[in-house]
Amino acid sequence: MRSRSNSGIQLDFYHRIICQTVIKHQNSITGLVAYSAENSDAWVRDNVYCACGLWALALAYRKAADIDNDRAKAYELEQSVVKLMRGLLVCMMRQADKVETFKHSQVPKHSLHAKYSSKDHSTVVSDSAWGHLQIDATSFYLLMLAQMTASGLQIIYTLDEVDFIQNLVYYIESAYRIPDYGIWERGDKTNHGLPELNSSSIGMAKAAMEAIAGLDMFGSNGSCLSTIQVQADKVAQCSAILQSLLPRESNSKEVDSGLLSIIGFPAFAVDDQNLVNLTREAILNKCLGRYGCCRFLRDGYKTALEDPNRLHYEPGELQRFENVECEWPLFLAYLSINETFSGNKDAASDYMTKLNKLQVKMSGGLRVLPEMYAVPADQVQKERKEAGSQLRVAVGQIPHKWSQSLYVISCLLSEGFISPSELDPLNRRLNVLPKPDLVVQLVILAETEAIRACLEKCNIKCHTIESFQNGGRYKLHPAKVLAETFHHLGKNSRFRLTGRPGGVGLLATSTLYRYGEGIHCFIPELYNHQSFYLAMDQDFIFDNILTDLQYLKANWQLLGRPTMILPIYTWMSDFSGEVPFEFRSAISKMQSGYYGGVRVQLGNMDNFLSTSCVESLEWLHFKTDSKACQLFTSPQHTSLRSRLSSGASEFSNRKSELRDTAPSVHGIIRRGLSVLLTDPDVDFTASVSHPRADNSLNVSRSVTGMLKVRSSSQFPVNLPGQSSTFSKQNSMELVDLLLNTDEATEQADIIHYLFITHGPDYQIKLDADSDTSCSVADLLEELYQKSGSLKMWWLVRYSAAMLRKKVHYLASALSDLLVRQKQVTFGLPAHKECVVTQPISHDEIVEKIEQVCNIGSESTDQDISDYLPNSPHCMLHQELLLYMSMYVRTEPRLFHEMLRVRIGLVIAVMTKELSHCLNCSEEEATSHLLNLSPYELKNFLYHILSAKDFVVLEVEEPQAAVSDTGRVKSRTSSTKHRIFRPALISNSNMCKDLLSTADAEDVCEDSLGQWSRHRRIDGALNRVPVGFYSKIWHVLKQCGGLSVDGTILSHSLVKEMTEGELKFALRVESVLNNITEPEYRQLVVEALCALNIFSQMSRDGRFIPSTISVDDIVHKAYLLFLQDHGMEAGSNHLTTSDSRSKHSCHRLRGICEAFYDSAPSGPYGTIPYMCKAALQVIPLATKQDSDTIECLIQ
Repeated sequence: MRSRSNSGIQLDFYHRIICQTVIKHQNSITGLVAYSAENSDAWVRDNVYCACGLWALALAYRKAADIDNDRAKAYELEQSVVKLMRGLLVCMMRQADKVETFKHSQVPKHSLHAKYSSKDHSTVVSDSAWGHLQIDATSFYLLMLAQMTASGLQIIYTLDEVDFIQNLVYYIESAYRIPDYGIWERGDKTNHGLPELNSSSIGMAKAAMEAIAGLDMFGSNGSCLSTIQVQADKVAQCSAILQSLLPRESNSKEVDSGLLSIIGFPAFAVDDQNLVNLTREAILNKCLGRYGCCRFLRDGYKTALEDPNRLHYEPGELQRFENVECEWPLFLAYLSINETFSGNKDAASDYMTKLNKLQVKMSGGLRVLPEMYAVPADQVQKERKEAGSQLRVAVGQIPHKWSQSLYVISCLLSEGFISPSELDPLNRRLNVLPKPDLVVQLVILAETEAIRACLEKCNIKCHTIESFQNGGRYKLHPAKVLAETFHHLGKNSRFRLTGRPGGVGLLATSTLYRYGEGIHCFIPELYNHQSFYLAMDQDFIFDNILTDLQYLKANWQLLGRPTMILPIYTWMSDFSGEVPFEFRSAISKMQSGYYGGVRVQLGNMDNFLSTSCVESLEWLHFKTDSKACQLFTSPQHTSLRSRLSSGASEFSNRKSELRDTAPSVHGIIRRGLSVLLTDPDVDFTASVSHPRADNSLNVSRSVTGMLKVRSSSQFPVNLPGQSSTFSKQNSMELVDLLLNTDEATEQADIIHYLFITHGPDYQIKLDADSDTSCSVADLLEELYQKSGSLKMWWLVRYSAAMLRKKVHYLASALSDLLVRQKQVTFGLPAHKECVVTQPISHDEIVEKIEQVCNIGSESTDQDISDYLPNSPHCMLHQELLLYMSMYVRTEPRLFHEMLRVRIGLVIAVMTKELSHCLNCSEEEATSHLLNLSPYELKNFLYHILSAKDFVVLEVEEPQAAVSDTGRVKSRTSSTKHRIFRPALISNSNMCKDLLSTADAEDVCEDSLGQWSRHRRIDGALNRVPVGFYSKIWHVLKQCGGLSVDGTILSHSLVKEMTEGELKFALRVESVLNNITEPEYRQLVVEALCALNIFSQMSRDGRFIPSTISVDDIVHKAYLLFLQDHGMEAGSNHLTTSDSRSKHSCHRLRGICEAFYDSAPSGPYGTIPYMCKAALQVIPLATKQDSDTIECLIQ
């Protein structure tokens, strides 16, 4: 027998540790590792970590085997790993029904259990008796399953098991939007059973999906059927949300040591090295102690002060645990492993030295790691006074299997028995390395030969959609076909699993798919004009292309280049002459090689195929469901046709005898627009009457079809007439009038009347001598399509509201905001506003929007019929929700210091801004707002969010009028477009030099109310200064409470929450949201900032026991402001030294416009007045405080 080497002896020592701490408790039948000899429960997370320890030791034996016995130990350890992982798989497969239900419901009661019986794979507690929803545990299992399979272990045996693993991927893919109980199983740290959105869960899910994507579960013996597919868009969502959350763990945990598992081993989920360093530093600075790291701040678990008779904590009790939290050696093992992976051996050695000192002896003499160290009860007060000064005692589980497994791994790494590459065969540790610049491939396809010829004149070579598909090699489909295809992936009748739910995103449609002999390409859903009218706006399309390119650049991780299909349709613009300027400008930039900072390449598909990312769909051949195989058997792309064009020729020569005798129909459509822009109980904005500006268009344009529409830029401003004007005419007469008028407003009024009196399904005979008929909904759809082709956006939104059109990605758009800690509200404050704090379904979103937008229209039309159309403001809500989700993904800086997005209030502010900029009434401004194109509305929103001054200018663009036959008439007219231009000019002379028009004077005079506008916009956006909530926490720490608009912020909040908790910020925000006037809300914010200045001056630690009224400070500051200007509180006007600065007092909350329009700083600014007022309102203010304030103001 050969003698053992030193390495063999050392490995035997670690083998002894593993046997005594892990294998000893592994059930020989199920393979699961029990919690202890007394407790047979097997936690999923702990078992996977045990498997990691066994696997690492097996790798070490396999690498450094001296004798045959070493190889035998390696094999035995590997089989122990396989048995344990398969034991967990069996437990989860027994709950396959929960996996299927959770994919759709995503509620805790339908989640997989967090622990099972190690004796028989059964559940040990009921669904509601434990915080089972722990996405990180399921994700960790998938991650290590992928790593171990990649290393050569065979864990998955059958295709049924592959289908189940595929469904586990679906189970975790929406982790970015699912609150769970997290790595510590308790959710909110008050232990009241409230799930939270946890960074550790999102990071582990992202890592698992990246690791298992494209992995063959049968290793080298598999096929396309055993390969796991992952939607790259879901990975991108998790990545974006994770970056927005870190270094915070959740709403109630500003930092958590558990994040070490996702910024390093085993997940390596963060791609940004700076963010990794920031998170690590936050943990080390706030959580690291002599005995390890505490889990999170104010963690009361197992401390001497915790009440063992209850799991939850009372409000304010958490402050008792400050500085005496238990410290876990577990995190020193994480730190040591991560330093080894980073190549910092000295730091890894230091952490290993600390770990070795923390081991305790077992009865057999073996030294092991305990679960945690706690401060003894008699030393708590001393520890509070001086953190880290007292000796602690080991408590909890001894040995702690999770800690012991990581300890063995860290020892094997530090001593060189295994290398990082062996423990990470999928190379996840390389995620932080810079990646090469991405090139996006663009293929332009023309709908018709005429468009192709027109584009070729500008050296834009492309194919038509028909010729692209005629070759037989390429097939073009809408995105919904791809989504339906993936519905069949993972479908399994034995487990009753239905496959993947939901749609697909841009990363999926930018991939080519091979099926049979063909290559299948997909058009992104947003470019499908038949689903929603946004795609009818060519400017919006090209602007969204830029957004999509930037999204691809930031998130593309697949092999090969992304390939985007850009279809050019006839309805996008007039291609009868030259190529429209917008197309020429955008495509010329693409031809240059860069578009919006992204490298792009234009070409045809034949040239791009070799460099594109191509995935296989051959697994469809093996699906028994016949529908799966029929998805690609017929062309899915058809050109747009008018629904009623077949009946148009029959009535093209109808006489309009009734037209001369029919009553005027103008104004009925206005009934659908009766949603109030302001709360009737609140003086939100003061209406100012202005002369009406004529902004109608004189373009006479019609299209082939049943309806002939003459374009009009806005709907009538007059109030609605009596609905009885149509009561004397039957349906046939109204149809005759409808077919013989080209006035869009008249057509809309007639269809509106038919809709509310008969309903959308009412059938109308188009000819008394024929059986041809159509429904009111068909008429409305025809009007919708034609108004979209004519760019009559007010009519598009109106008809879309009546048809109840919905944005396809509405639920996803809402989730984009919510998961980035932005609450969303619909409607206006206070009683109409609907607050959404967690993701809801698409239909629920639409229902809530309709409820808040249709208030008012119900009382208007309920005397006519029960068929009440939606208000066009429903469409504005949906649009703005979508645009905000786009901006929060691409430009998150616009949403900094905003915790709530109030869409209804933003619409009201937009109306007020248009009224101000266009010098018109708010009623006319509403017309202008509804007639903005989608691109103009999105651009307008950007200027509102950017918090910069802007002006709205109207420019005229020549536009040809097209006849029924498509021939261009000789006469032309003009279309007015609104341009939102940054107003960077404060000097009147510069203003006149740059804008030598009549608008120049208006632009310069706008500066008079700029601070009032800033406050109105910031208040509507709920924007606060940087570090605002932390400052309020310190203010509350020094007083008994703050009273804001009758609501109290109690001093007890600082006992319950730390200053960095998002939960505290949300509590403060909820109080501020009770204020319905945005301008006054901002004055309250400024008053709170003044209180922070006062608290910073109070260095003697004074505590003010009384509650401070912030409203009193604001009104006192206003009185001081009036005194300095020599005015009385009841005056109607205020004139400053500048003769132009004369403000009328609108008396919003009893404060005149001049105070709202004052700058925050300066000798006459609002902040100095707030500081002076605070000295008079706060009872314990001293003369020294007054002198200090005066010094600061000067």
